Amino acid sequence: MDGDPSRIPVEPIPFAHGLPRFAQSLGRGQAKIVAIGSSTTAGAGNVQAYPERPSKFLQAKYPNAEITMADEEIKGQEASVELQRYDTDVIVEKPDPLGDDWP
Repeated sequence: MDGDPSRIPVEPIPFAHGLPRFAQSLGRGQAKIVAIGSSTTAGAGNVQAYPERPSKFLQAKYPNAEITMADEEIKGQEASVELQRYDTDVIVEKPDPLGDDWP
């Protein structure tokens, strides 16, 4: 990467296990994702913000699907505080289920 942040890879690393319910949502043509995080989610300078990366990748791979990305990033927030707002900022958005054990 030679210190050039624009060259940070955008290709996702494959999961060890599939996301069958999320894949079903994409197959129906509509999927919603929620990104929660802090400054690392926001990006900086010419580094694209995290929520835009998977959104663009998925939209390119599934051009006929409506993919919504909700960005619940609050700069400077610690993970323990993010966990406290999980229900109010993530679950309330009703993202598509990512696994068989999703409530």
